[in-house]
Amino acid sequence: MRQKLLSLRILFVSMLVLSFLSAFAANQQKKDGYTVEFDQVRPDEFVLDFDLDKFRIDENELGGTVYSSITFNGEIRTKKKGWASLPVLSSSVQLSPSNNVSYIVVNSDYEEYNLDYPLVPSRGVIYRNQDPTEIPYEIDPASVVDEF
Repeated sequence: MRQKLLSLRILFVSMLVLSFLSAFAANQQKKDGYTVEFDQVRPDEFVLDFDLDKFRIDENELGGTVYSSITFNGEIRTKKKGWASLPVLSSSVQLSPSNNVSYIVVNSDYEEYNLDYPLVPSRGVIYRNQDPTEIPYEIDPASVVDEF
């Protein structure tokens, strides 16, 4: 009888620990190259915190011009032709269907890095019938602005 009671206690504690861990894991998403943490601070306020893992800034010669590029594990990039090819970070948040929700970015922290060369421009969407080696790297003049 004691053996059975001990087994039930161990099973109960194990289930409690697993349910706690799964509840914690629901508030954190590990993506490829970054982590997203979700927190509901108040009933009307949610916080998404994106943290990059290791990344680096490389210099590459493409089409006879030297460019800087941001490299990290998440390799989904922007595709607007002539604009900087930047990594994309995203997250999905499940909201209650009964709420009418809007969002604003209240605060963000970032670091600025001085680059020796411009960021590599995107060549846009390259289709299967196109030869990537024949599509040049060109910077769209409209993308060169000194503002956020």
